[in-house]
Amino acid sequence: MSACTEAPAEFLTPLSDKKVTEFETAVFECEVSKPNVKPRWFKGPQEIKDMERFECTSVGTKHMLTVRQCEVQDADTYKIVVEEGVESAAKLTVEGTRTICFMQHSAVAIFVLLYKHL
Repeated sequence: MSACTEAPAEFLTPLSDKKVTEFETAVFECEVSKPNVKPRWFKGPQEIKDMERFECTSVGTKHMLTVRQCEVQDADTYKIVVEEGVESAAKLTVEGTRTICFMQHSAVAIFVLLYKHL
């Protein structure tokens, strides 16, 4: 007598790396071979729960993680786990706008200091 075992889920479309500018929205999407799995999302080692800026949605075999108003500290590796050992990961890169402002202010400050010493 043989026991039937269900094939494990697999990724039809894995996660892909995302690059956004600070304050934009990043959306990670994937599709798996089995409907109605209960995915778990992670940012680095920390599990993500639905929060103000993070939203996890699933419809059939498609799963999405939306990160709204991205901040520089949101840059990390994000992972979805749909079953034991069945996971996909991708990196989020967030380009900050604050660096440009800081550089502009620094250039003005340097100019002012040079001008005072002339």
